Amino acid sequence: LGYRRAFAPRWSLESYLAYRRSRYSELAVPRDEGLTELDVVTRRSLGRAWLLDFDYRHSNNDSTAAGYAYSAARFSVGVSKTF
Repeated sequence: LGYRRAFAPRWSLESYLAYRRSRYSELAVPRDEGLTELDVVTRRSLGRAWLLDFDYRHSNNDSTAAGYAYSAARFSVGVSKTF
């Protein structure tokens, strides 16, 4: 599920929500997992196909096996050019 909105000249906000259910029955440690991810990106156009991104992602993985459940947060800043 995603959403994108321009909120000022050259600025946009994007958000994504995803859920994945996994069943690992054939592994050495059989388990069921549910991964939820939320991603929020603020993007600024720098002109001439250059973009500046500020990205935050939160992940939460629930697992029936100890040691495989986790929660994580990631921040990143990036510059890219479209050719």
